[in-house]
Amino acid sequence: MKILITGSSGTLANSVFTTKNLNRYKLFGVDKKESNNTQYLVDISNFVQLRKIFTEIHPKIIFHFASETNVDLCETDKLNAILNNFVTTKNLVDIIKTLNIPIVFTSTASIFDGKKNFPYKEEDKPSPCNFYALTKHLSEEYIKTNLSKYFIFRFGWLVGNPKIDQKFFGKIKLKLKDNGSKLFGVNDQFGSLTFADEFSDLLFKIINTNYFGTYHFASEGNTSRYQIISEILKYKSLSKSVSLENKELKYFNLTAQRPQNEILDIQKVKDLGIHKIKNWKDDLKNYLEKYDF
Repeated sequence: MKILITGSSGTLANSVFTTKNLNRYKLFGVDKKESNNTQYLVDISNFVQLRKIFTEIHPKIIFHFASETNVDLCETDKLNAILNNFVTTKNLVDIIKTLNIPIVFTSTASIFDGKKNFPYKEEDKPSPCNFYALTKHLSEEYIKTNLSKYFIFRFGWLVGNPKIDQKFFGKIKLKLKDNGSKLFGVNDQFGSLTFADEFSDLLFKIINTNYFGTYHFASEGNTSRYQIISEILKYKSLSKSVSLENKELKYFNLTAQRPQNEILDIQKVKDLGIHKIKNWKDDLKNYLEKYDF
């Protein structure tokens, strides 16, 4: 099976390309950034260039991972966000709706406003509180309106290879490597953790089914970034030597608003019975061991 993967230089693609037992699949990476996984150096917001790739490859399914995920940048450069999040999705949908092939699209828990006191279910009404989330919501709606064969996955806080993922986990690893003696963790925002390797495992199971639709995917349970850092320090036996200080989200003076609650209800994907979902602490331990954190 030929699979076209957009955003091939990113965190999710890295996990997909390193998934074991891919003998049945031939992966074609597309990105505007060079990487070991990129066969086509193309900006997919350019419809003509994207269409040419389809003519050459004739893929049987699309993994659409390309996205501008810098939430604050999306807030200050809205045109960039629209091009890289919505226009790229629209281009793909406009091509594949005549080909009758499925698309896998990755979205976010932040399409909800975060004001709910319980985990968000798939059928809850989106209400994006920042521009990044709005572009993801618009992309979801365009897919649902124009396609019948789609897998939309809303993630919690994504965790991938720290060499690729230079956000939260990558920064924590770097600080610990540099013998940082003081860390700060947000204690008033809660969410779910989505481990890229776990998602990749599920992905190659679900694409061989007709279980099309929208799903929330994350580890069991919820946490705060303060709790996550605390678990990392325990794992590395650094709880006494590294100071961890509680901070409210407003302390970091971020440009874009964040939802206070990004916790996802994952019962729908659990009910499929095709992937065992573990508690976030167990997944975190496996992750720390795998990537020599």
